[in-house]
Amino acid sequence: MSHNTQPKGRDDFEVAIICALPTESDAVEAMFDQFWEEDFEYTKVKGDSNSYTLGRIGRHNVVLSYIPGMGKAASATVAASFRTSFPSIRLGLIVGVCGGVPRDVDGNSDIFLGDVIISTGVVQFDFGRQLADQVVRKDTLEDNLGRPNPEIRGILRKVQGWRGRTEMSSHITEAIAEIYSKPGFEQWKYPGIQHDCLFPSAYRHKHRIAGECAICDKRLEDTDPVCEDALSSDCTVLKCDMERAVARKRMTEVQLGLQSDERTQPITKPLLHFGLVASGDLVMKSAGRRDKLARLENVIGFEMLGAGVWDTFPTVVIKGVCDYADSHKNKMWQKYAAVTAAACAKAFLRQWRGIEKSSNETFFTTLLRTIYGDMATSAATSEAQLPDEMLKFFLDRTAELGGPRLGRLLSKGGPPLQTPHYVAATSRGVVPHISEDLLQRHTSISAVYMGAEDFLEKSRTEAPVFKTPVTGDESALRKYTALPSSCFLILGPHRVPRLAPPAQNKDSAVSISTSVGFRTLEASEYDAATLALRPDVATGLADLISADKISKKRIEKSTDRTHAWLRDTVTRREEQSDRLWPPLFAPILPLELELQQIYLQDLVEEYKANISGLVGFDTHSVALLPESLSYLPRICLSDPQTPHDILDSISLGVDLITVPSVTSTSEQGLAFSFSFPAPATPNATRQALAIDMWSDGHATSCTPLVEGCQCYTCTSHHRAYIYHLLQATEMLAWTLLQIHNFHVLNSFFVQVRESIAAGVFDTEAQRFKKYYEDEIVAGDGEGRGPRIRGYQAKSIGGDTKRNDKKWGRFEDGTAHAEPEAAVASDSPHS
Repeated sequence: MSHNTQPKGRDDFEVAIICALPTESDAVEAMFDQFWEEDFEYTKVKGDSNSYTLGRIGRHNVVLSYIPGMGKAASATVAASFRTSFPSIRLGLIVGVCGGVPRDVDGNSDIFLGDVIISTGVVQFDFGRQLADQVVRKDTLEDNLGRPNPEIRGILRKVQGWRGRTEMSSHITEAIAEIYSKPGFEQWKYPGIQHDCLFPSAYRHKHRIAGECAICDKRLEDTDPVCEDALSSDCTVLKCDMERAVARKRMTEVQLGLQSDERTQPITKPLLHFGLVASGDLVMKSAGRRDKLARLENVIGFEMLGAGVWDTFPTVVIKGVCDYADSHKNKMWQKYAAVTAAACAKAFLRQWRGIEKSSNETFFTTLLRTIYGDMATSAATSEAQLPDEMLKFFLDRTAELGGPRLGRLLSKGGPPLQTPHYVAATSRGVVPHISEDLLQRHTSISAVYMGAEDFLEKSRTEAPVFKTPVTGDESALRKYTALPSSCFLILGPHRVPRLAPPAQNKDSAVSISTSVGFRTLEASEYDAATLALRPDVATGLADLISADKISKKRIEKSTDRTHAWLRDTVTRREEQSDRLWPPLFAPILPLELELQQIYLQDLVEEYKANISGLVGFDTHSVALLPESLSYLPRICLSDPQTPHDILDSISLGVDLITVPSVTSTSEQGLAFSFSFPAPATPNATRQALAIDMWSDGHATSCTPLVEGCQCYTCTSHHRAYIYHLLQATEMLAWTLLQIHNFHVLNSFFVQVRESIAAGVFDTEAQRFKKYYEDEIVAGDGEGRGPRIRGYQAKSIGGDTKRNDKKWGRFEDGTAHAEPEAAVASDSPHS
């Protein structure tokens, strides 16, 4: 895009600037080379309460937002809304004024008022425990803000180099002159070296003339209070002794005319300082506390916004020093410091390189906006530039980290998938008991999960699914299974629930259970299968463990294997970037908190740009995801047994969840009877979650399974019909129960999404749990359901299924099963 070309939409803005004080935003606005809304108005999404100024600084399209208050909460709220209206933001700049530590970390450079601090990281200094004499900051891996992403670290390394610093310094001087040439900024110039006074840390700001203030006169210790009047008065009024000001080398050399290098440049030419910035809700006005934090945390500045924005998009804090974060703090230097910070931000953007958008992405963005309007730009998306055969995820509403989320998942072939949503589990590509024509005509199933092991041959011969003739960008898997294009298709290596194989995984392969026996699946073979079958989403390989007791060594091996498989998959995709790879969802292992955080940190740093979503196998593992990954959709391949379990998963931030227990419930002859929200009429006893259709009480009942239900089963048949089908073991009985149960589940999720949108999810979820029983109780037909597929599985309540002689040992569990794989589970715990 030409530097002066009007952006076509909000997707064309990649740089965000956030300011809190009017002084700060005025200086930044003066740096704009062009304002884009003079002849054109850019809308924002519904629910975004931010105010914006859109324009151009240099070659970058920039969005300036104004924070209505100070502190982390205010900045976090602004940043979250920022993401919804401007999903392509790649760089966030927090620009304004801050308090400075008088000397930087290396102790070789004085920091003066008007100098500029550029963050290499942010420390949340007020997050911890208040003890009697101090605040102890939480310093665990999960509580600390992460380091900047590789792109930010790279640009910071560049501008800290000799050439980068030289260019930045020159450009800052030019930008400051540019601001002063504009009307209204004549009084924003350098206040004068005589007003840059640093007092010793122990020299408090108080009334100095004896008898002027009784409170200040009584102050004997550094911690004793001073009067309210002193807190709001400047040093001139209080008669602070300027002779007590600390003599500083750089100032002395400037006064003597000794300007030998950059570190002794004129005070009126701001110096750049790179280091950690302390961010919190407290205004730092204590020299003693400032010095202690600088010593313990290696920080060189104090501000109040960075911690709230840090995890929302890649952030750099650029602040002009307006005081020394001590009790002598005043506002004399704020305007000049705001000017130097704004000038530095413009110089920094001259070093920053944008990413040229591909024609595919431009086409896809235009297409989405044409078809779906604001929905196409309503929330956070991956930083990766996604071509039109990929998918995008939009968050419409997010609670605090770990809370329920409301979003939409868009793929090329079908309508948007509203989240949270259930995913139907399949057997050999089919939802049990429901043929594809019934799925389209009589269910609302809009997402299915398939396991690659369902289609692979034990003999390693080419499976029939790979022989499916396709043209263009058709999905072989979708065509082979006759799945409608409106149904979102997720492919993973194993079926759900996962059947734990007796053979252990290897460094290069996982064990899978084909239709006729176990074998290994090489990582490269699985990648080739996802490429050939082309689902809407492919989940990465994970080294899952099914044992109850697992050694630390085995956990480390599992983590290393999963990490290596992901690395190899990403490498293969990069080497064959001309192929149409399906979007990749990276596995999240169910690990202990500390190990989980280490694994996730590696994921963020190395593969954030290569993945389109996350797949977990345990809802609690999904809940531990850092906010830096919150824009990615989350699938949980688990087996919740009740709607209570589903509500718990949604409350932890799961977007998509498999619910294979729907089939097992239908196969027991049970019909779901719950609704969300729960009926307002209270009951003396908790109500059942399902109706037992085997019960003889239905033999002559002509009522629908559930009064008021609009599913095909309830509107076309009655209880007596279902009852007699069951008694005759007609497969139609389980088909009709599946249709009904999926309809109830779909209605359940629709109402759950509405409750999240209305902000009443937590209240309604608790009321639901009180209204209905905790478990779905098996009825009279237990053990009389259809036989389930699986060569060492049992029919419900029946005998072990007979298999080929060579598999006989698996029936008693004595075949070569390693101890850790002896228990079949789809949600292993460490």
